[in-house]
Amino acid sequence: MLSNYLKTTLRLMVRERAYTIIHLVGLALGLGTCLVIGQFVRHETSFDGFHENADQLVRVLSTSPGRTPGVNQPSTLGPTLLEELPGVEASVRFDGGRYDILMAVGETRDYENGLIYADANVFEEFSFLLQQGDPATALVEPYSIVITPAIARKYFGETDPVTRSDCETAWI
Repeated sequence: MLSNYLKTTLRLMVRERAYTIIHLVGLALGLGTCLVIGQFVRHETSFDGFHENADQLVRVLSTSPGRTPGVNQPSTLGPTLLEELPGVEASVRFDGGRYDILMAVGETRDYENGLIYADANVFEEFSFLLQQGDPATALVEPYSIVITPAIARKYFGETDPVTRSDCETAWI
C-alpha cells in the first residue's frame, strides 16, 4: 500500500516538475524561516534568566532615529519611573562601557576599560554572586568598586583586596 503511494507521488513529481520545484522551495523557505524565528526567540529569552526574580526584570532601551537602541538613559529616569508608575517597585541604573579609567594600587598602574557603573541597590535586585565581601555594603560608599578575581590578582596579588584602602582611580 505504502509503495503504491510512493510510486504515484514520484510519477506525479516527475510529470509536474515546475510545481514540484515550487512546492519544495516553499517548504524549504517555510522551514528555514521557522528555524530562524525559533533561534531568535530562544536567544532573546536567554538573557538574565539566572536571576531569582528574572520574570520581574525589565530593561529600558532608548532609540533615536538612525541609531541602534541603547541602554544609556537620563539619570533621572529611574527615580521618575518609581514616582510616576505604581507598578515599578525598584530601579537600578547602569552606565558604562565607554570610559577608560586609570587604576593605581601601589606601583601597579594600568588603564581599564569596559567598566560599568551601577546604583548601590544592584545586588538587591539582581542575584549576582560575590566571591568576597558583602553585597549589601559593596557599592554604598562613594568610589567603591566590585572587581573580578582576575583584576584583583592583577592589582593586589595574593593579598586581600577587601581590606586594602590605598587604591586611587583617575578619570581619563
